[in-house]
Amino acid sequence: MSTKYAVVKIKDKQFLVKEGDKITAHQVKEGDKIEVLLLKDADTMDIGMPFITKGGVQLSLIADKRVKTEVRRFKSKSRYKRNKSHSQIFSSLLIKSIDSALKESGIVTEKETEIKKKKAPKAVEAKSPKKMKVAGLESLGLSPRVENALKDAGIESIKELKSKTKEDLDQVKGLGEKSVGEILKKLKK
Repeated sequence: MSTKYAVVKIKDKQFLVKEGDKITAHQVKEGDKIEVLLLKDADTMDIGMPFITKGGVQLSLIADKRVKTEVRRFKSKSRYKRNKSHSQIFSSLLIKSIDSALKESGIVTEKETEIKKKKAPKAVEAKSPKKMKVAGLESLGLSPRVENALKDAGIESIKELKSKTKEDLDQVKGLGEKSVGEILKKLKK
């Protein structure tokens, strides 16, 4: 039984890959160049001079992950401390297929289709009439400090807020004259 494998060059790094393998490379996007240096398919082996023009590797982008590297230096009794850090984005890739009949190598992104599927139901939920009736304090556009003070006082919706008088709002801990004025101004709109 012969196995298919290839040597690919992604962003100046070379990887030996087989179908179904997962590799981690520096941040890769859909349009980035993937060069095939060697391809073994069934009984034939193609070696590029320097790259293979026919045949290729199909990759799938699984996820991007930010990795932070920290370097700390410390010398005792001399008050010397230094912290340096660097963030690098790495992409997880899945090898979908290795085939000598492919015209070119490339990256297929499944991540974008998954994001679109997740966003569509949320847009439908936001338009439902039940959600429109029960509006929270966030829809008023109040400052976070005022919102937190109202939530601490047990006022969660605009309906509850409209039932309060100016004197009631003055008694709420954390709300001053300007905050009460801001609330009344937003309620008039």
